[in-house]
Amino acid sequence: MDERSIGKTMEAAWKQRPYDESRIRSSDPKVDPLGPATVHGNEPSKGAKIDAELKAEDEEMLRKKKEKPWMGRD
Repeated sequence: MDERSIGKTMEAAWKQRPYDESRIRSSDPKVDPLGPATVHGNEPSKGAKIDAELKAEDEEMLRKKKEKPWMGRD
């Protein structure tokens, strides 16, 4: 096969493949530490569970900081 026919074959296969953006985002460990394991149907590791807990705590802390009024000097 030459490069053009390989490219056309790859393009056709890509178009037929269902594209689920939410699944791709959830498999990113930066977005959801438990995502890669759960997307593949596995139980998340202990480290991933700890990372998820830490991330939740950080997000809660940041949310609380945003809610507090700024105590600046007058």
